[in-house]
Amino acid sequence: MPPRWRLCSAWSLLYSTVSHGFSLGTLFRCCRHHEGPVLLVVRDDRGATFGCFATEPFQPHNRHFGTGECFLWRQEVDGRVIMYGTTGQNDYYLFADQQYLAAGVGDGRWGLHLDAELLNGSSRPVATFDNEQLSATDPFM
Repeated sequence: MPPRWRLCSAWSLLYSTVSHGFSLGTLFRCCRHHEGPVLLVVRDDRGATFGCFATEPFQPHNRHFGTGECFLWRQEVDGRVIMYGTTGQNDYYLFADQQYLAAGVGDGRWGLHLDAELLNGSSRPVATFDNEQLSATDPFM
């Protein structure tokens, strides 16, 4: 975690597909009154676990949002977590609208992209985070 969030002990679950279903709109509603950062955790159909740290809750925007504290991450098979921090090459940290949410942009692809049903996504290397592919396959389900 970025230094100012490391000591935060008030983390709580805002949204889960098990409890809330598969809907980006519902995720937005669950985050509506939340202030502060969000840790997005994704598990693909091959069992890979990855996600992003967002410095503010996901809500529809007409522009990119977030700060240089955002990062992408993935868990390795041995349990280690690899973090991909911002590179300073651009400030396309986060984007969300009614159709998708995403983190990082580069050459027409996303570091992490989830569709409106939260069932399909993509992960590719991007300049924003200089990351490797997070998911087991691209695209992923």
